[in-house]
Amino acid sequence: DNAIDIEKAEQNNLKGLDVSIPHGKITVCTGPSGSGKSSLAFETVYAEGQRRYTESMSAYSRQYVKQMAKPKVEGIDGLLASIAIEQKSHAGNPRSTIGTMTEAYDYLRVLFAHLGIAYCPETGEKIRSISKQYVLDRLMELPEKTKVQILAPLELKESFEALKQRLLKEGFLRIRVNGEIFELDAEIPFDKRRKNELLLVIDRLVVAPQAKKRLFDAIDTAAKLAQNTLVAHFDDKDTFYNLAFAVPSTGKSYPPITPHTFSFNTQHGMCFDCTGLGFQFGANLQKHRVIMRMSPYALMKKLWKDYATRDALDLFEEMMEELGIDPDCPLEKLPAKDLQIILAGSDIHLKQKGYKVRFNGLGPVFSKLAKSATNSLKQELSPWVDQITCPTCEGTRLNPLARNVRIQDYSISDVCALPLDQAQTFIENITLEDHLLDETLSQLKRRLHFLNSIGLDYLSLDRSAPTLSGGETQRIRLARQLGSWLTGCLYVLDEPTIGLHPHNNALLNSSLKKLCEQGNTLLLVEHDPLTVGIADYILDFGPAAGKHGGEIMARGTLQEIIKNPKSLTGAYLSGKKKIPIPKVRRTSNHFLKIENAHLHNLKHITLDIPIGIITCLTGVSGSGK
Repeated sequence: DNAIDIEKAEQNNLKGLDVSIPHGKITVCTGPSGSGKSSLAFETVYAEGQRRYTESMSAYSRQYVKQMAKPKVEGIDGLLASIAIEQKSHAGNPRSTIGTMTEAYDYLRVLFAHLGIAYCPETGEKIRSISKQYVLDRLMELPEKTKVQILAPLELKESFEALKQRLLKEGFLRIRVNGEIFELDAEIPFDKRRKNELLLVIDRLVVAPQAKKRLFDAIDTAAKLAQNTLVAHFDDKDTFYNLAFAVPSTGKSYPPITPHTFSFNTQHGMCFDCTGLGFQFGANLQKHRVIMRMSPYALMKKLWKDYATRDALDLFEEMMEELGIDPDCPLEKLPAKDLQIILAGSDIHLKQKGYKVRFNGLGPVFSKLAKSATNSLKQELSPWVDQITCPTCEGTRLNPLARNVRIQDYSISDVCALPLDQAQTFIENITLEDHLLDETLSQLKRRLHFLNSIGLDYLSLDRSAPTLSGGETQRIRLARQLGSWLTGCLYVLDEPTIGLHPHNNALLNSSLKKLCEQGNTLLLVEHDPLTVGIADYILDFGPAAGKHGGEIMARGTLQEIIKNPKSLTGAYLSGKKKIPIPKVRRTSNHFLKIENAHLHNLKHITLDIPIGIITCLTGVSGSGK
């Protein structure tokens, strides 16, 4: 009952091993590479745990789960629910942040959706409920004889035919489907496979003093049918009103705040200019001296190449003159406002030969091509294009509404930009009036506490995945699993300390001990002496790799391993065996010179790296190596 008992394990090169792994303890598998450590830990113990879990599912559910092969073992008793944390190569999706990787951001979204107070992005006013009378007053301010339609947004909770029949019985005559109005008793082209916009026509009327009561009745009916929302259609455009969530001074309504409002990976929350990436691609012409010496006219000729017709160049010259820009003046000598128009475009529309023409600017064109052009064109553009922080959302990835929901004067992007230790302080100072969000707040505190306890307090939740070092990524992956604080589980970890400095190792080891104290069993494949040192029980594999391995040379506590003459690991830990250190060091007269390196956190470093010899870069994880 107090151990996982394994009988006759023969997976891969294992030679019929009988092993006992104590419950509630840290067990480390060590030994030469290829000696069978992972075969026991992952392909036997973890694989059997997963196999038993999937066997408990229905046959229907099992078809969607990747099933592991049954290990070659006679029997395993005392097995617990198994969780594996394996080594993975670090690629880093630009859409992932520390917040999304650890799921801390998911809990933060729920917190802001329930506790946040929304403010209007335009006026800064608090968004709150408005009355039907308010909507009536706004519509009565329209010029007399303006045609107005009052519409109620509909959600399809039944078949479209059933909806039609129900609405006809209730006395309604018309419905708007995807922008087109139909009589309810007519044939309506409705495709249930697409996302359809359905709006019930409540009334169609003309603004006049005598129509005031009729207009109020229509607003009242629409609001009752559509959960306090309605649409007023006039001057060929829709105005949406949400009586529960609008700005009193302007009447502008917003959709209700939900966790999706803060998701930069969905259209509900993302900044539309950078599609939730936080950066854009734009023209970096200022870096090119040759281009900055060219005039706008010469630059356009160069960009258009053979496509530059006489008419197009004449039109460009006329536009420049209309905008007050000298088309023959070098770019470097143009005033800043004129250069900004060349790069970012102008809002002024010019009438040319019966058409309204606007100069878009080179930046937006390059940005669009960098995202959607062919690969060959993208390669040609790469020297001209630079990654810049999105000027619209300022790198927060979110739309204006999401950026203006605040708890204690902090928006969700402000909290994500804080160093993790400060973010933890902010979260711990939040007080809840009811117990609805107790679990959300508790999970968020645990994850932030774990990230800080393993030495990542200098990072922030909005830090992008591709900018993380290998050691940081490894610890964040651990934080995602270990920060959930499950109990009574078997955690199987594959070299958790890989890529970590001894200082970081010590922090991670203390977290592993805490996890074990929660009532979990830990099985580690590890070589690091510091981590081997915290083990309650050690299995030393050997004597060599492949067919020469698959045996347990020694088992027991650290002291027992050190004293065992068969243990290769014990010989190195005791100091009997050592890695020889050369007495004479090589020298070099040739150097690789690096000047003013300032990528990520590097502070303008200049150094010489000798060529033809071994140079080692060391330091704590995330220090810039």
